[in-house]
Amino acid sequence: LVSKQWFVRMKPLAEPAIKAVERGEVKFVPERFKKIYLNWMENIRDWCISRQLWWGHRIPAWYCDECGETVVTLDEPEKCPRCGAGRGSLRQDEDVLDTWFSSALWPFSTLGWPDKTPDLDFFFPTSVLVTAYDIIFFWVARMIFSSYHFMGCRPFEHTFIHGLVRAADGRKMSKSLGTGVDPLETIARYGADALRFSLVMGTAPGNDMRYNDEKVEAARNFANKLWNASRFTLMNLGEAAAELEGAARADLEEAVRSRGELADRWIASRYRRVVTEVNRLLGAFELGEAARALYDFIWSEFCDWYIEMVKPRLYGDDEASRRTARTTLVYVLDGILRLLHPFMPFVTEEIWQRLPALEGEHPPEVGHNPPPDAAGRPRTLVLAPWPAPERSLRDETLEEKVGVIIDVVRSIRNLRAEWNVEPRRRAPVLLITDAAGGTAQAAVEEGRSLIQDLASVSELEVVPGAARRPRHAAAAVTRGVEIYLPLRGLIDLDREAGRLRAELEEATRDLERARAKLANRDFVTKAPPAVVDKERGRAAELEAKCERLSERLAWIEESRAG
Repeated sequence: LVSKQWFVRMKPLAEPAIKAVERGEVKFVPERFKKIYLNWMENIRDWCISRQLWWGHRIPAWYCDECGETVVTLDEPEKCPRCGAGRGSLRQDEDVLDTWFSSALWPFSTLGWPDKTPDLDFFFPTSVLVTAYDIIFFWVARMIFSSYHFMGCRPFEHTFIHGLVRAADGRKMSKSLGTGVDPLETIARYGADALRFSLVMGTAPGNDMRYNDEKVEAARNFANKLWNASRFTLMNLGEAAAELEGAARADLEEAVRSRGELADRWIASRYRRVVTEVNRLLGAFELGEAARALYDFIWSEFCDWYIEMVKPRLYGDDEASRRTARTTLVYVLDGILRLLHPFMPFVTEEIWQRLPALEGEHPPEVGHNPPPDAAGRPRTLVLAPWPAPERSLRDETLEEKVGVIIDVVRSIRNLRAEWNVEPRRRAPVLLITDAAGGTAQAAVEEGRSLIQDLASVSELEVVPGAARRPRHAAAAVTRGVEIYLPLRGLIDLDREAGRLRAELEEATRDLERARAKLANRDFVTKAPPAVVDKERGRAAELEAKCERLSERLAWIEESRAG
């Protein structure tokens, strides 16, 4: 049925909101959503703001039953201004305002407007609005034109648009379809930090993502990895915890730079690199890539490499070396927690409160922040200073050196695994570098003890490129370094040959089955293309595996003959 409705004339409101975006006063990230906004605003029609619902803000209009006058006022009128009829003759409009009408006032109405309040003065306009692309017109556009109309300025500088979280099969989450996920159940199973991190890492601005439990589980494992690394750090501080209490971060950084060993200076430089990278990515609103950069640094470089590098020192007798390792652990871990806090606030706060309190860091005077504690440290991590990029603290030459060392260790480990060398058995290794005095030569010489500890090497020989290559040794090449692992006396050749033959026979049978499947025309033409491509990839992998196993068997036969 046709009925009377309340409308807002939109053209006068839309014009300043269009100009604001065209001039760049309000920016969309990603920029492609600017076109969607402008298309809506340039083709806008008058807005029907009345709704026939039983809940919401009632329209502030009263009708006089005596004379038919319509009265629009903030407060309920005492009488009709036209005929003087009393309140009993006035009835309020039964419709309510469109929910987006009140939402359009949100940037300033929540801060005390129309009164001038300290909160309104401080927080309006704000810097960033974060929202999804499906309500650009419903909410974003209306906040912009409302702010220009009532406040005379933009409500925010950037509008960061994210995608929707969809079900694992790509469908929109819906109660009726049964595709929704209860976040409380997910949090109970994996933790709030895990859910939060999984929704950020790897996502691109404006793009939809598919929810799956595997991603949340991986994020939980990451939180566990950080927790275990933190426990390791705290357990190994000992009396050093009291010494570090009240220290300044700047002093810790200088101690690492001036007295740190190779591994200490490397992880400090890599930490400064990730600080720069995370700041750059957050500035570009690449939240998913910032989370990925932190994940890679924390999991791989800090946990898997640096902690393994310093374990022998922490368990050794050199007190000066132990002290520097502890200082470095606290310095880097404290910085990691600050960077990761926006992504995983709960676990980072819990760990940070257990670290030695560092001095000389005062939170900004915002709102009603609590004062620092007795040591001068902010009482909560969110108030701690954010790590700022500082390129002068990087050492790219050192990073390159340790990069060579890590690749050499990784290659030795791979050789040992390929030839089934017992993990605890130390073995001699020969390294032939590109040239005497070269980068690779300098790196492996300086990192000799690290290579021996991390790769279970009993004797490490490093020679320049003119050296003679050994026979009967497993070999690999990485970063200008040839790696030779002599196998005579290290493995049981007969037993290894038997294992390889059995593995080769199984791989050959699997390859023959895959080839037969691919030779079947019905399979190739009727099976889904993805299934056929997967089978072709499997056949290629099996072919490469058979070739690799055959080469190793031939090598063993040659070694036996020699």
